[in-house]
Amino acid sequence: MNRNCIIVDDEPLARNLLSEYVKKVPELELLKAFGNPLEASTKITEDKTTAILPEDKLEEASAPTFLFIKDGRKLVKVNLADIQYIEGMKDYVRIHTPDRKITSLQRMKSLAEELPTKQFIRVHHSYIVGAAWIDEIERERIFIGRNIIPVSDTYRKPFQEFIENQQFL
Repeated sequence: MNRNCIIVDDEPLARNLLSEYVKKVPELELLKAFGNPLEASTKITEDKTTAILPEDKLEEASAPTFLFIKDGRKLVKVNLADIQYIEGMKDYVRIHTPDRKITSLQRMKSLAEELPTKQFIRVHHSYIVGAAWIDEIERERIFIGRNIIPVSDTYRKPFQEFIENQQFL
């Protein structure tokens, strides 16, 4: 017997990956993927047979592992785990990895929407950092290797909350 389900996730990329996962499970039928929990609750109320796929139970299936970034005339596959930080430069972004720098004609805001919020945090109008790459935090500065990333007043509180929610050993 097939179970109807919906997906609720605020990250578009995660919704797409979960949708692909559900298609591979014969017992599940995806009714709709929602980015807004309020819209999802309306659907749940209307259709009592709906099951919700909890994000934490499908973490591996939902967690994106790479993005394709346009670099000039080519698409470059970038593993999310390799992204140390992203630097915004007006209409361009520069993605810093240990091996290379990729420059793409893309706004910081649109790229930020594609990144998993558990792994990346915006800390400045011009910077997003990969949490796994943070070596040190000192006052309003983040050290990633030899690079120093400023934390602006606007992003200081969300960054502090992000760090407090990280699981450190």
